[in-house]
Amino acid sequence: MTYLNRALAFHDAVVGIDSIYRASFDEPRLIPVHPEFAKWPDEKAWVIVREGHGAIGLRDALTPAERKTGKIPWSRGRFLKDELDQMIQQKNIVWFTKRHTKRMNRRSSTS
Repeated sequence: MTYLNRALAFHDAVVGIDSIYRASFDEPRLIPVHPEFAKWPDEKAWVIVREGHGAIGLRDALTPAERKTGKIPWSRGRFLKDELDQMIQQKNIVWFTKRHTKRMNRRSSTS
């Protein structure tokens, strides 16, 4: 039980740190891509942000001219269906408005 409790405490700490860090992104930022992950020198990426939540993903920072030369656009993150649709329609979107989602009531009723 000691190992289990320590593992759960570690998990909770990592989740808490992650959510605090994500929330610190209140607007999109252009950041350098780490050299080990970059496909070309000085590659940059946009941090994609959802209002009221923070960072939700990354996407390329390609210009139309770079796309024409054959560089492949990319994105990674956790997006809602309508956000993904918006990203497909608007190639350069990096900001999403706050979402109000309903939570399911998980209480079971007894009869």
